[in-house]
Amino acid sequence: MKFIKRPIALPSNYRFFYQISILLLVLKLCCAKNVGASTLKFQLLAWTLRDDDGCNSLMKVTKLKDKKFNFNFWALDPALNRAIEFALADGFLFLKNEKFISAPKGDALLSYILEMDVFIHEKEILRKFEKSVTESFVNTVLKNENA
Repeated sequence: MKFIKRPIALPSNYRFFYQISILLLVLKLCCAKNVGASTLKFQLLAWTLRDDDGCNSLMKVTKLKDKKFNFNFWALDPALNRAIEFALADGFLFLKNEKFISAPKGDALLSYILEMDVFIHEKEILRKFEKSVTESFVNTVLKNENA
């Protein structure tokens, strides 16, 4: 018997370029300028891009006034954490006060992404949340998950 090693296709949502692009889009579309985002905020917003259920659940929760809710679970993606590490090491992001902020190299990639006709679905979803998903909101979601 002879085995032949063949390349395996990697889904796009596990590719570093895709993940880094999502990180930069989150910073641009869902964060105040120069404030940045935590890992948990990246994780929550990236989770909403996975399927319509996640997006719809988060949309309902952001519209609640009392912030006491039963939110469907959300998962932390190890691939996104690796992409954050890669983005830091390669100069797309930098860390300031425990928040990730886009570096000049990240800004250049982001302007290219925004100009091109790419990530249309992702941009549309992230624009729905704009500034409604704050760090305190993410912490509230996390507390309700652990309750």
